[in-house]
Amino acid sequence: MGLSLMAVAAACSASSSNGNTPQPSSDVPPAPVIDAAAANVAAKVDVSKLPETGPARTPRAGFVGEDDLIARDTLKFKTPAAAEAYDKLVGCFARYGEDWTAYPLRRFGNFVNVEWCRGAGSNINCGGGNTRTAPGAGWGAVSVLHYERDWPEVYGLSFTTGQIPQEEGIAASLSWTRGGQSVVGDSSRVTFQEVVSGALVSKISLGMNQYFDVGEEGVSSEISGTASEFYQRLVASPESLRKEATAQLDGLEAAVDAALAADTPRKCVSGPYKGGGIPPECIRKDPLDADEKEEARSRLGQILAIQRALIDQHSDAMHAALLELMPPACWEPQ
Repeated sequence: MGLSLMAVAAACSASSSNGNTPQPSSDVPPAPVIDAAAANVAAKVDVSKLPETGPARTPRAGFVGEDDLIARDTLKFKTPAAAEAYDKLVGCFARYGEDWTAYPLRRFGNFVNVEWCRGAGSNINCGGGNTRTAPGAGWGAVSVLHYERDWPEVYGLSFTTGQIPQEEGIAASLSWTRGGQSVVGDSSRVTFQEVVSGALVSKISLGMNQYFDVGEEGVSSEISGTASEFYQRLVASPESLRKEATAQLDGLEAAVDAALAADTPRKCVSGPYKGGGIPPECIRKDPLDADEKEEARSRLGQILAIQRALIDQHSDAMHAALLELMPPACWEPQ
């Protein structure tokens, strides 16, 4: 699951292809270069600690946001530290290699995004179709937010990155959002999924909480420490990652057991159906009965057994995949 990176900016010029990803046709002009100064972004990253690669391609014309391209120097960050963190991330992702497509910095809605992807549909739009679910897929995106009244001042920082092996191995994805205010809030999550014969199978997702769907509102359990501490526990070592995952699953199991014992999960008792395609009204919420509680425990037990086996068998590969996605030279969460 090699990480291809490059030493030029997001709005780089086109390069050769590996032959499997759609290519710009000769009668369709490539996306314009919008910010020559952005090539200096990569200088903010310690590239000696990252793989060597070549330049990524530009996407075909007509991609989402092409009508509102933004130069990096337009963005006004609230602090120098926020600008430095942004540039460091972009500098890492902007080094993706020739089997990737680089989508330039552009604005749509409250978001200002720059993206890279490879695999099916990568020359159409990084966020569309199966670009983040198909074997062989890879993606990276960095976002900041803005309010129209304050433009070009931006706030928050989000990124997502992931890679899926073509045939066998561990797929990994990582997402991080901080300072997103009411638009996207704050979140941190990493997901690992086993790939067997080109198919995605068992999966575990780790974050600031774990959730199990039971009753009307479900049960969640919070993890200890800050988001930065959570991330550091994942990357410290395979054993540390294994302990973190085990603690999250054990915590969820304990939270569900306690909730069921306290009759916290409730089921909706519906009134009569009155026709017209309108769901019947929930007239009251009752505790689960004994059979429903046992079904919930059994269902959770099956899920946790699969996830614990995944951790036991693949924690080394999970740790390696996470470090490959986001090398320490790229990211120091605060």
